[in-house]
Amino acid sequence: MPNHSDPCTQRYASRAELAEFASGLPAQLAATYARERTQVHTLYANQDSDTVDRLIEVLISMWTHLAKGYPPGHFDGKDPEEFFRHYLADRFTWRSLLTHPSSSSPICLLEAKRAVLSDAEEAVAETVAAVFRGDDRFMLNVWTDYWQNARSVRNNVTQ
Repeated sequence: MPNHSDPCTQRYASRAELAEFASGLPAQLAATYARERTQVHTLYANQDSDTVDRLIEVLISMWTHLAKGYPPGHFDGKDPEEFFRHYLADRFTWRSLLTHPSSSSPICLLEAKRAVLSDAEEAVAETVAAVFRGDDRFMLNVWTDYWQNARSVRNNVTQ
């Protein structure tokens, strides 16, 4: 059985499979954010931080599935999930330097994580745009509107 984390054996998804998956992402994102909103019962920064971590994990899963639209080894020969996690870790480092160059307070940490959550949302949208650019059957502009609406649900969860 092939190891799906090995970039050389990564399954290359068909365009139809990716289109079906991508079409459902805005509804999945909105539902995830709405579910988290109902579970948030506190204003403690470390618990809000855990919520943001869970939301980032959902976006990592989405992006990793979209990466199946690229040939094996496309992401510098790395496993797509590893590649994306590294990208987000770099974004966190950069965002941390912007929000709190010399502080490690829970509030500053949460600000950086929220910014990375936004980066992950953008990365998913940019990947969908790259995969389906020029595909008239996908209706990318409509998808983008749905994605933006889904993202707006987050504002009630993490802020």
